Amino acid sequence: MPRLTPRWYQAECVDAVIDAIQTAANVHPLAAVVTGGGKALINAMLVERLLQLQPSARILSLAPSMELVRQNADEAVGFWGAQLAARLGIYCAGLNMKDKLSQIIIGSPQSVTRQVKRFGPIDYVIVDEAHTFNIDLKTAAAIVKGFQELNPKVRFIGMTATSFMMKGLKVVPLTQCGLFSSLVYDLTSGRHFNRLVREGHIAPIVAPSIRFPQIDTSAVKTKGGDFDEAALAIEAMKVTRECVAVALENAADRKHFMWFAVNIEHARMIHAALLDASESAVIIHGELEKGERVAGVAEYLSKKHRHIVSVAMLTTGFNAKFVDCLVPLRPTRSLVLWRQIIGRGLRPYDGKDNCLVLDAGGNFARHGPVNAEIAA
Repeated sequence: MPRLTPRWYQAECVDAVIDAIQTAANVHPLAAVVTGGGKALINAMLVERLLQLQPSARILSLAPSMELVRQNADEAVGFWGAQLAARLGIYCAGLNMKDKLSQIIIGSPQSVTRQVKRFGPIDYVIVDEAHTFNIDLKTAAAIVKGFQELNPKVRFIGMTATSFMMKGLKVVPLTQCGLFSSLVYDLTSGRHFNRLVREGHIAPIVAPSIRFPQIDTSAVKTKGGDFDEAALAIEAMKVTRECVAVALENAADRKHFMWFAVNIEHARMIHAALLDASESAVIIHGELEKGERVAGVAEYLSKKHRHIVSVAMLTTGFNAKFVDCLVPLRPTRSLVLWRQIIGRGLRPYDGKDNCLVLDAGGNFARHGPVNAEIAA
């Protein structure tokens, strides 16, 4: 099987990270690549380049879910030659794989944090979905502190589609959050984003030609940096069945939908409304057993269902390229959450001209264009 040829921006991104590492000894670089831009391949390319520079280096690549761990590992093995692939191990409890000794390890932060000392010194830690890696919280803090104690010269490299975090209602660049020191590559905004659309690397986002029903948030207070969930769900459920009816009528040409709910009760209402309309739908939420969630996602990815309804579980790293309609029945004050939701529809797919977004939450008005630059 021929080796994949990286796209121009994937090569640029790796060059920018390597240049930053070679320029200063204490820099922890961050790269921002739009969802669907192929970060898994960039990670594989980066590992290869780092080992060309430092053949004895040990590298740990972190991804926040077992699905992303598997995806990144598969992409790496497919890109590398057999000799490099033989040096790869996986450390992820969800996959029942616990290799701490290989030169290259791909793992999840939740699994790694419990055993940091047992990995021995690591030279480079690549953090995928870096916006989820908050060093103010226990998991990330233990990983950073633990590996710095084992090797004070360890370098952290961040990869993300959203190079910022929410602290309350404030948007804070990751370079101001205590770990990553500089944004060395940004392909998520302005002309760079538009070029990817023009070249067909990501799918355009389009709005409906009709006015979609809206959830009234005027009386919903803010709690913990976002709308109060219980109060928001009450308002959302007032218009949910209308939203489902309007979506099905006006997006009849769309093949695969993703629905985003406020809470589990709201998700069940969306799911029931779809079934009542004789639609094929699966629901994913945190009260399901792990096996049920895995099976439900697998069914959707195999196109057994036209619709998938979720609560806060499929907004980061979920890769269903064929999705051509997003229905966020979930107003949010979080720019990170909103950008990640939109990201689910950005991947191109054969026969998919664009992705329709039916926004019932006023999120486009609240957060502006999806390619707007974020001020540092």
